[in-house]
Amino acid sequence: MLLSLWVAGCGKSASSVSGKVSYKGQPVKGGVVTFLGANSWTGNSAISEDGSYSIAQVPKGKVQITVDTRALKPNPMAAKMPGLPPGTYNPNAQNGTTPSADRYVAIPDKYADKDQSGLSFESQGGKQTFDIKME
Repeated sequence: MLLSLWVAGCGKSASSVSGKVSYKGQPVKGGVVTFLGANSWTGNSAISEDGSYSIAQVPKGKVQITVDTRALKPNPMAAKMPGLPPGTYNPNAQNGTTPSADRYVAIPDKYADKDQSGLSFESQGGKQTFDIKME
């Protein structure tokens, strides 16, 4: 019976959190938002081209936030290499199968580190909106 009460309680306290990610007032067009909560809980979301993200089942309480865009960073060496094998990152590719350089937004590396980002959110339960604004 104790287990069933614990499970029921968890369902009521979870949040669905969505919003937009921006850096210096401009939308971040790609990357990953990660929420880190108590008891090693982690949730993440890809960032859409319009800067939006959504994470379900966020536990009630304070979560730390990281934002990482480094995977979209253009590799200047790949652009100079002729005849790249299929699936290799090419910043000039526009076919939708590789990350596109036009989606990369350079943000300081500190935002990808939970101990340095300075970003956090207090989850209250239910559906919530939280815009992540980085300067």
